[in-house]
Amino acid sequence: AEAHLRGIKKRKIWTEAWAAVNDGVEEVEVLLEFKEMGEDVDAEIETKYLETLAKLEDLEFKNTVSQSSKYFNIKNLDAKNINLAVLSSDFDFEKTFTINDMNFKDIGNTKDSKNYKDILKKVFKDMVVDVREKIMSNNLLDAVKNLDIKQIEDTVKDKLKNKLKGLIN
Repeated sequence: AEAHLRGIKKRKIWTEAWAAVNDGVEEVEVLLEFKEMGEDVDAEIETKYLETLAKLEDLEFKNTVSQSSKYFNIKNLDAKNINLAVLSSDFDFEKTFTINDMNFKDIGNTKDSKNYKDILKKVFKDMVVDVREKIMSNNLLDAVKNLDIKQIEDTVKDKLKNKLKGLIN
């Protein structure tokens, strides 16, 4: 019964997360309609787009992290010389970023360690923020103005639909 309830809760979380992404896409569409009517909404479009993208990335992250029945604790982990490649054929964008060296102590999934899932989630979110700031400093607003929002919306909806189908099946 507990496993069944966990499954229901997981589906509810996914459904709510998908709805939040979908709402963000719809808000960007509305803002673009205002822009077409001559309103100055570039900053709002950029903000809402980045918020929606972050929600989508969070949703994708939730899908990639699996539960483990094995216990481990890493006393010391050094991550050095990290390069992060950001590629998007949809947006004709390719850039590699250097990430600062990182050190982790006592991470794992035991009671004596820091939860590795929480640590990874924070690291990935920090990387997204860092990359986003670096991209924004390279005049991304010009690229955002030229985005095909309908194409983005269709791509996001297709990806989410397929992921939700996978959860339900």
